[in-house]
Amino acid sequence: MTSLSQVAKQAGVSASTVSRYFRGQLSIKTETAEKIRQAADLLGYTTPSLTDTRHLSAQYPGYGIPHTSASGQPISSTGIDQSAVALIVPELTNPFYASLCEAITSQTQAGDHVLEVMVSGRQATTEAKLVDHVIESGRFGGLIYAGMHRTNRALNHLATTPIRLVLLDEDVTIPTQSHPNIVTVDNYSGAYQAASYLISLGHRRIAHIAGPTMLSTTTERLRGYRAALENADIPYDPKLVFSGPYTEEYGASVLTYLIQMDERPTAVFAGSDIVAIGLISVCKQYGISIPQDLSVVGCDGIRMGRWLRPSLTTLTQPIDDMAIAALNLLFQEDGDDARNAIDRNNADSGRGNNDIRLPLTLTIRESAVAPR
Repeated sequence: MTSLSQVAKQAGVSASTVSRYFRGQLSIKTETAEKIRQAADLLGYTTPSLTDTRHLSAQYPGYGIPHTSASGQPISSTGIDQSAVALIVPELTNPFYASLCEAITSQTQAGDHVLEVMVSGRQATTEAKLVDHVIESGRFGGLIYAGMHRTNRALNHLATTPIRLVLLDEDVTIPTQSHPNIVTVDNYSGAYQAASYLISLGHRRIAHIAGPTMLSTTTERLRGYRAALENADIPYDPKLVFSGPYTEEYGASVLTYLIQMDERPTAVFAGSDIVAIGLISVCKQYGISIPQDLSVVGCDGIRMGRWLRPSLTTLTQPIDDMAIAALNLLFQEDGDDARNAIDRNNADSGRGNNDIRLPLTLTIRESAVAPR
């Protein structure tokens, strides 16, 4: 009699993947499902018949009977549609999150999954309510969570549900999950690149406009900025560091402080392109020329940065790779498959398979030059 392990070996996947797939508890790529079905047919493996499983169904509702959703994907015995994915983002006004949503939408459509996007408005209470909604609705097999706070009490409850979780962009502390799935970028190395580039141009007074202090991206970018200064023997000046929301308004407001300094900075590294754009937009009214009077480097690589005049030098986020890795972590049995979906050499291989850190790439344009 053919075993599940034999089918798994023939299909090139784990026995657990085959078992969960046949029970309707795992959503997998179409080609992987086809490999499993072909292996089962080749080896003569058959799933338990309805007659065989009736006595089990009474004790374990849905056992051995893979239900399907409207999209043809399995629905678990709990009524959860394994193909349905919830995506929680802070906002859509920031083009970075809008692009991230587009990339994830494209990937879910390609994989025959259903995506529902929810926007928290950067509010901690709303983030918690949305996670509670995902749990209580009983409709979602997976949650991709891009939060704007280091904690969310509602995420603690996910451990008691079959809903799979992937943190995106920001680290979040979850007491019930010591090693949650996460896809983000190497913010420390990226910030080090940006500050080092400005230093290589000859800048010594470099301001840093950081994000909200509680975010992991903020602390890591600040750490990279400080390391670049230290490596160049440039004293760290806390008066040159500003922390606030990732908005155009905040970027514009920081400029008023910079121009009042006795020794003005000659360059700015902004932790977000949208902040950099806000700062650049008000420079003209203060008689400041970019980049002759003030060089600016942003972070995110949003599309509008290339159309600015001068075009924005920035750290470009690998948005498509982030989307691919997040979906693969969500639906693959082995986190290593998520790494294989992207260039393994581009990921931080020193971390576990469920912790993927992708590189930021410095895109040099016109907004940063040598100081006068």
